[in-house]
Amino acid sequence: MKVWTDREGKEVGAKEFIVRWGEGINKITPMQTTIIQLIGVLLMLVGVIIGLFIVWSTTKWLFVILLGSFLLVIVNLIGTLKRYATLYLLEKQKKEFLKEIYTEENAKGGKK
Repeated sequence: MKVWTDREGKEVGAKEFIVRWGEGINKITPMQTTIIQLIGVLLMLVGVIIGLFIVWSTTKWLFVILLGSFLLVIVNLIGTLKRYATLYLLEKQKKEFLKEIYTEENAKGGKK
């Protein structure tokens, strides 16, 4: 039974789909993971803030739970932002380093 159609239009079965999906997941970079986490944390933050406003006048115990969740999400957001900043700087330094090596090879008459 074919469950998916790939980019070339070829139908892919369930087992092959799972294998391809696993290979794709293994190729995700730390920067991509961090960006996905950052988006998720921001969505959670928006949801908790909306929940705090909705629950404020009705259920006090639920407000307290959401307030605790709000604090945890803020701490998670700060950690994710720090990780993003660190990975961004590493990526930038890596590009500069590779550019410098490439320039030195060209100056010495090396391979392109």
